[in-house]
Amino acid sequence: FLWSGANMAAYIDASFVGWVGGTSDRRLKEAIEPMADVATARVLALKPASFKYKDIADSIFKGDGQTKEGFIADELQQVVPSAVTGEKDAVTDDGKIQPQVINLAPVVALLTKAVQEQQQHVAELEQKAARVETLEREVADLKKLVAQLAEAGKSSKTTAQATPPDQPSAT
Repeated sequence: FLWSGANMAAYIDASFVGWVGGTSDRRLKEAIEPMADVATARVLALKPASFKYKDIADSIFKGDGQTKEGFIADELQQVVPSAVTGEKDAVTDDGKIQPQVINLAPVVALLTKAVQEQQQHVAELEQKAARVETLEREVADLKKLVAQLAEAGKSSKTTAQATPPDQPSAT
């Protein structure tokens, strides 16, 4: 294990295999700001995948034949750089695979922000839908009123046609 000052890194046979845990105490952080990115667009750029781990000869990396779900580190790094440690296709001094490692905490933060953005969008759409429903009721009421006025206009024409106008007297 190696303590980085904020996280504990785990190594096996000199290969970095992941983070054991990380600190998140406010007292250890500065320049804290809300996420400013448009998270929803970034989430849409993520490429979740299913995969099986390979058996890598002469290494600690052994496949178990089970299908897993997750991300491919170099693809995730393009969207959430802080979620990936290591370089694509890196090897140790003796030529062994030095894998990239994923830290899901930044991904969880991004997903949380995206859900918040979508909920705000849903609330805006609900308000618009309520306004549309109100306008539809008002339009229906106006159509009824127009139909009543048209009917009243027809009735007065019929009445006017049935009653002849007063004829001037011939003197």
